[in-house]
Amino acid sequence: MALSPDKVHEEILEIMDRSAAAMKQVVDGYVAQRTRERDIHWLALQAAKEYTAAHVHARRLLGPTEPLGNIHEVKKALHDATEEVEHYALYMEVLIWYLDNKPCPVKDWQRYGNPGAYGWRFGGSFEDTKAVWPYSYAYYTTRARVCKGSSPWGIAAILACGEGGAVGWHHMMSQLDPSDPFFARIVPIEKEIVADELYHGPETIAHLAATPPSEQEFEVVKERIKQVRAKELRQRNEQFLHPLGEAQMQAIEGNFVNGRTEPLTLFRNVHLRSLEKDDAKRQVIYAGREKPF
Repeated sequence: MALSPDKVHEEILEIMDRSAAAMKQVVDGYVAQRTRERDIHWLALQAAKEYTAAHVHARRLLGPTEPLGNIHEVKKALHDATEEVEHYALYMEVLIWYLDNKPCPVKDWQRYGNPGAYGWRFGGSFEDTKAVWPYSYAYYTTRARVCKGSSPWGIAAILACGEGGAVGWHHMMSQLDPSDPFFARIVPIEKEIVADELYHGPETIAHLAATPPSEQEFEVVKERIKQVRAKELRQRNEQFLHPLGEAQMQAIEGNFVNGRTEPLTLFRNVHLRSLEKDDAKRQVIYAGREKPF
């Protein structure tokens, strides 16, 4: 029996919702073991991650074979790069405030993030980061590996869950206690990022689900999505300077991969709008927002 679009859409978004629920346990671990050093570490790395993402999107403006003819690609690349730069600037404002204008103590923090930025902005090799942030390295290399062995449909689904799935972390960070002076500055940023990016995964998955793959391929793709999402759990724990130990991470990861984590309804509650309406909404948001830089 052929897979229905609704089944494909629902099952992938449920994986993302399970991932978000598992991510809550990682964020809870950070809060329970919180120190100023952990605050600075995750914040600096997140700012760098947003910045490297902006570079990757900006390079897409140079990438299309016919950039002047591909209007949608040019607009989307510009929008995506602008969005990431705004997020970077918001995080950096908090970091500068938290450090009282002193230098960031996190070694090599500006080199953190998407491997697509290496050899262009930063020089060196992404391989060099393996010794510094092994779990971040594993996240990106695992994603590349499972994509390499997938069909075009599978690659698109895996990447959509990577882009949209990170919202699970931002959502959990948006639930931090706003009575804390540090969190009071973080929570509005996280809420803004969730509003900006929550649609990314569900929107793409909805389009992919309209032409579902074979049942056999779908099962393979789901397992590969789980592999990548599990690696992000480790990546975020590393970003927090490992508040959760190996046994705890194995339990969280195992429960998620094996479907024992009770899913949220974060992604499955997204109201999917048309691309045209999204573009109009973004124009209104960005036209009315005071730029932080």
